[in-house]
Amino acid sequence: VSRSAFLLYILFLQLASAHHLLSDPGVGSEWKIVNTSYFMYFAVLASMIHGMTVPGAIEQAQRLKGYNKGLFEWLRKAPWGNPAFSSMFLSLIGFGFLGGISGVMMGAEQLNMLIHNTIYVPGHFHATVVIGTTLAFMGLTYFLVPVLFKREVLFPGFAKLQPYLFGLSMYVVALVMMGAGTLGVSRRHWDMAFAGAPMAYEWPGAAYLMMGLTGIFSCIAIVGGAGWILQIVFSLLFGKKLEEGELRSTPIPLTLPAPTTGSKVHPVLLRELEVPVLPVGSVVRPIFPAARPGNPKRGRASGPFFDRCA
Repeated sequence: VSRSAFLLYILFLQLASAHHLLSDPGVGSEWKIVNTSYFMYFAVLASMIHGMTVPGAIEQAQRLKGYNKGLFEWLRKAPWGNPAFSSMFLSLIGFGFLGGISGVMMGAEQLNMLIHNTIYVPGHFHATVVIGTTLAFMGLTYFLVPVLFKREVLFPGFAKLQPYLFGLSMYVVALVMMGAGTLGVSRRHWDMAFAGAPMAYEWPGAAYLMMGLTGIFSCIAIVGGAGWILQIVFSLLFGKKLEEGELRSTPIPLTLPAPTTGSKVHPVLLRELEVPVLPVGSVVRPIFPAARPGNPKRGRASGPFFDRCA
C-alpha cells in the first residue's frame, strides 16, 4: 500500500503543485482544471494512505506490547514523554491535517482566488514545512545523538518539553495566519495596515488580533527552537560518552519486547487499513478487466508480461 502511495507521488504530486499557478492569467483554464481538480486528488490519496498506515503501524506496535484495553489504550499509553515519539506524532498530525487540508483548499480555484497571496499561504507553509518537516527532524536528532554519535542527551527534562513548546506554538501560528489570510491580510508586505497610503483599508479587529497572536507564539516557538539547537550542540560536545552497547538516554528501544499473551492485531486496525486500500483498488481494478466469456484466462490479467509471471 505504501509503495503505491509513493508511485502516486511520483506521477501526480508535481502536477498537483499547479495550484500555485491558479491566478496566473497566462495558464489556460483547461490545464488548471485537469491538474487541480483531478490530478491533485491522486496526490491527496497518497497522503491519506500514509496518514492511515503510519498511525496504524504505531497502534499495532503498541498492541503487540500488550496495550489492548479498549480502543485507545495504545494511544493513551504511548511514550508521550519520549521527545522522539512526541515530535514525530505532532508533526504527523500537523502535516496531515493543518498542512494537508489547507493545501487542498488552495487547490480549489474558487477558494484560491480568495486566499492567493494572503498570509494564509505562509500559514500553510508553516504547517507543512515547520511542523511537518522541521519538527520531525528535531525528533530524529533525539534518536541519533545517543545511537549514532554515542552521546548522552543533556537536559532530559527540557527534551521532554521541547517538542510541545515548539510544535504547539507553531500549531497556533499556522492557524492564526490562515485565519488572518481568510480576512484578506496580505503577505510579503511589512505593514498590513498600509499606513499613509492614499486609499488605506481598515482591517477588522480580528485581523489585528490574529497577527498579534502570530508574533507572540512565534517568539515562543523561537525559544523552543533555539533551546533545541543549544541542547543538541551541548549534547554532542559535552554529553557523556556512551560505551558500546550502552543505551542510556536512547529515546526508542532498539528491540521490540516479546508479545504478551493475547496481543494481536486489533480489528479496528484492519478497518483503518481498508480506507487507503479500497480507493487504490478501485483505481487499479479497471486496468485489468475481466476476460471475455470463453477465454481460458478469464479471471486473471492476460498479456505477455502476465503470461510469463503465471
